[in-house]
Amino acid sequence: MEDDDEYSGVYLGNVDLDGHLLPEGQSEYRVPVRPQDLEPGDLWPSVYDGARYSFVDERVWWNNGSTNRRHTVDNGLPASVLGRLQQYKRQGGSFRITPWGDVITLIPSHPAPNLVQEQFSDLPRVVQNIIKLRKERGVEMLPIYIGNIGDWSPELSDPRSLSDALSEEEQEDLASWASSLGSTSTTTASSHKATNGSDSGESSSDSSGAEESEDDNEPRPEFEDDPMDWIRRDIEGGPE
Repeated sequence: MEDDDEYSGVYLGNVDLDGHLLPEGQSEYRVPVRPQDLEPGDLWPSVYDGARYSFVDERVWWNNGSTNRRHTVDNGLPASVLGRLQQYKRQGGSFRITPWGDVITLIPSHPAPNLVQEQFSDLPRVVQNIIKLRKERGVEMLPIYIGNIGDWSPELSDPRSLSDALSEEEQEDLASWASSLGSTSTTTASSHKATNGSDSGESSSDSSGAEESEDDNEPRPEFEDDPMDWIRRDIEGGPE
């Protein structure tokens, strides 16, 4: 292997995780690896982790942390799971899928406060401390269990890149569209952006304020409801 920082991911097989995470010398603070007998809406009593996805309405995507590119989930989520996510997060947001198919998410408020009060004191101390860290950073959210995806698996599509070649049909369609355009907008010299009769020079975005992505032409919302980097730094004692 060359002496550099490049690594390749390889598939080794499956492992069936179970049992508890046990802090060294403090078994009383154990955390279940794979919680059982949970109902949708229950507080999640384990480490909040898994494959990170996001959704808005019925659109679902996975963001590749290595390339920072968005991969659309073409086959959507199971209706029961998507419906519960929409129930708890009407504006959309992030969620996690654990290795065994449990769907979990962070929510700002719970529709059943009595349930929260009843279950919170039973959460492992480690989980309570992670919630406390979020709260101290202004992220006042609780981890809850949404449901299980069963045998569903995501079908991901590759995002379009600006360097992708256009097909002959796409080139003809674009040329026809471009030639049909009239003088319908003005362009400011300072920003080189088209505006609808305005020289404000402000950047364009959709009504939700989502900027367009670098690798496709659809709005790409960025959610701040699942901040993990600073939690990891706090736990490991690393720099800000």
